[in-house]
Amino acid sequence: MTDDESSTNDRTPDPVSVPRQVHCELKTLRQMGTHDLLSEEILEALDDYGFEATREWILGNPDRYVKAVYCGTEDRTIADDSS
Repeated sequence: MTDDESSTNDRTPDPVSVPRQVHCELKTLRQMGTHDLLSEEILEALDDYGFEATREWILGNPDRYVKAVYCGTEDRTIADDSS
């Protein structure tokens, strides 16, 4: 294995950039630890908790959601510094 291959294999996957609300709601679900994030029941749980933005994001981005479960998420919202 070359140094290039080794550094590529050791690299941590980048988290998925998501809207702030989705990031916070997914973080809450992870912390609760009461749901299998890859089960179909997660959509019902999101509905039960009123996490509609995350539910809609998952339905519109299923591949990115799976990646987010494995790689984590990051808040893509950037504070506006123009004051």
